[in-house]
Amino acid sequence: MQRYEVVEEPVGTWVVLDSLDGVPAERDDRVLIGLTWHEATYAAASLETALWNDSPGRPSAA
Repeated sequence: MQRYEVVEEPVGTWVVLDSLDGVPAERDDRVLIGLTWHEATYAAASLETALWNDSPGRPSAA
C-alpha cells in the first residue's frame, strides 16, 4: 500500500492525499491541491521515494 494517493477533485483538478490521515499532503510548504494529473502523480511518486530514502533499516548505497 502506498501512503500517498492521487485523487481527482470535483472541479477536475487533482490532489495528493496522505492516506494516514486523509488530508492533502504538503511538500516544500505547499499544500498539494489544485494540481494537474501530471503534477499530482509526480508529487506523489516523489513523496513515496522520500519516504523510502528516509526509512530506517534501508540498505545504504555505500
